Amino acid sequence: MKKISIILVFLISGLAFAQTTVNLADQCNCEVLSGTDVTAPGLSTPAGADIGDIYVNTDTGTIYFWDGDSWELTSSDDQQLQNFTFDNLSGELTLALENGGTASVILPVETITTLSATAATGNAIGVYENENGDLVTINETITDISDAGDGNVTFTNESGAQVTVPKSDITDLGGGIYEFTNGDGTNVTIDTNGMSIGNIVAGNRIATVTEADGSTTDINETITDITGTSNSGNEIGVYQKEDGTTVSIQESIVRIEDNNDGNITLVDEAGT
Repeated sequence: MKKISIILVFLISGLAFAQTTVNLADQCNCEVLSGTDVTAPGLSTPAGADIGDIYVNTDTGTIYFWDGDSWELTSSDDQQLQNFTFDNLSGELTLALENGGTASVILPVETITTLSATAATGNAIGVYENENGDLVTINETITDISDAGDGNVTFTNESGAQVTVPKSDITDLGGGIYEFTNGDGTNVTIDTNGMSIGNIVAGNRIATVTEADGSTTDINETITDITGTSNSGNEIGVYQKEDGTTVSIQESIVRIEDNNDGNITLVDEAGT
């Protein structure tokens, strides 16, 4: 009978231990909240919790704790990257994590560009490397400009063809107007009709100016003269005027005589 009693005591004790429930609040001396309001660390709602209170998201099973300002994760697990693959066509990058899961992201697919129609020969001015690592040499074709020495410049292009360009040119537009084509391609108009000749005097014509409109203007030199010259005497020169006439320049005869008495007698141009 005693043995049966002891067995019953052990069975009852075992049932009592089996029915014991461990409460999280009892273990951490904190309040345990639950719901779906806290979905990420750093949230400040729901507010009013005490430091150390626990919040369990019933959708994800994630446990957060209140640090006094916000709900934060109780722990974190930084997954180590195990491997990765990249699809060149779709641009999808797939990462293999240590927990067996994967994470993927679509990256923009880079277009491989290249240069075409570049000259095969010439002076290399640069090298272009595309996204695939291919190199393309950029050649500059050689051109030439030479002075022909006749007012023209000869330009030899990349294909070897020559183009002759005048350095400058003057075109008679008529009526005394000329157009000057400058070497830079700009045109300058020269109007000679703006010329005028004034202060024309009468006299001996020494030249004629033909103006742009065809009219002429005489250039006259005034006729000068010498007057009051002596009609007799010793001729010392002849002056020719602008009209071709001449004037004799004569010097009157004067003399000085010694009277042998200590005096000298001067006879002037009038004979006195």
